[in-house]
Amino acid sequence: MTPSFQFPGPWQTLLFVLLLLGVPVAAFFINAHFDEPLDSATQQWLDWQLPAVATMDNGYLDLVALEATAPDRLQLAATALARQVEIASLAGGDHAKLYAEAFQPLQIQNQQIKLPEGLCGKDATHCLPALHEHAALLQSLRAANREPLQRYQQMLSRPAYAELLPPDLTVPIPGYAYPMQLSKLNASQIADLAAAGQFDAALALWNKEQQFWLRAAHGSRTLINLMVAAAGLRRGTLLLADLLDTYPQLATTELNATRRVLEESLQLRPLLLQGAMYEFQGVAYIIRHPEVNAPAGKALDPGDKVLLSMIKPHASLNLQQRLQQKQLQQLGIPIPSALANNKAEAESTCDSERPWLSFNNPGGKLLACIAEPDFSSYRDRLATVEKDSQTLLNRLQAQ
Repeated sequence: MTPSFQFPGPWQTLLFVLLLLGVPVAAFFINAHFDEPLDSATQQWLDWQLPAVATMDNGYLDLVALEATAPDRLQLAATALARQVEIASLAGGDHAKLYAEAFQPLQIQNQQIKLPEGLCGKDATHCLPALHEHAALLQSLRAANREPLQRYQQMLSRPAYAELLPPDLTVPIPGYAYPMQLSKLNASQIADLAAAGQFDAALALWNKEQQFWLRAAHGSRTLINLMVAAAGLRRGTLLLADLLDTYPQLATTELNATRRVLEESLQLRPLLLQGAMYEFQGVAYIIRHPEVNAPAGKALDPGDKVLLSMIKPHASLNLQQRLQQKQLQQLGIPIPSALANNKAEAESTCDSERPWLSFNNPGGKLLACIAEPDFSSYRDRLATVEKDSQTLLNRLQAQ
């Protein structure tokens, strides 16, 4: 006789449902805690630092302290920048507040110079005509801002430049508007020297500023510092082209230093790797120090806690490194072998429609793929400076 079927009791049904739901969830969280080792290239990107420079040789200190009103501003800036590194190493606390306190002794007061609109700006195709048009106003502005302009020109003379920023993305970045305004006043001084027939002095000041922006580009960690340096270099190439057009006799002066500056401006795109590695270190800092993203004195948002529980730190960083390297290589940026991952070119995790819908590191894939790196606009700006520099170099070599 065939036994009759019996429906399971309520307890058996509940147990079955719990198993049905619990096994995948348990597998999900267990998987999240079985990480992979860091790739060699990932570790190299995490460890990368700018070469050390002597503190008082560093033009970055002048940039940070340009608007400071306290005596001993450069030494105070050095102390504040060292304190930044200490704050970034703290496991908790209100980092933004601590950073602000570190810079209070400098007594920074925001400054602004009201220049004619569009003067030698980022969209300009010429610089000298506007400098001539507003020469009287610019001369009066130079007189009114004599001390800040002297500070700026002192900064140009520093023999080194290294942007001293930890990878904590809450760290304050110096204001660049004021140094850019002073740079335009410096350009007006170059224009006036050339108009007075003092071509050697005009070229000497031009060379000094271009060399500074080259050092700033090579000493960049952040993409914003690199782009500011590129803007300074491009303004210089526009001005030199205009000077050569307006004063043909300029080409008969000593131009060896100018040629060297232009030659050194032909290899700017590889510097994009430095900015990419700093961005990568910032991602690593967020993963390793999630508490920094919480509002002061508050716990992490529940949604952030859930996302963090789904992240494999090492796997996420390996993925992020491969994606950034792949993007750079597609843009033609060379990657030294010691910093390269041979798996990067084949990386396809973010090619699927929703790569984070998986048990394997969904949080890390979401973090990496929701905003894939795009360095193309930065590459294009650097390429423009290289192209302008090559055009000027060809012109000088034909003289």
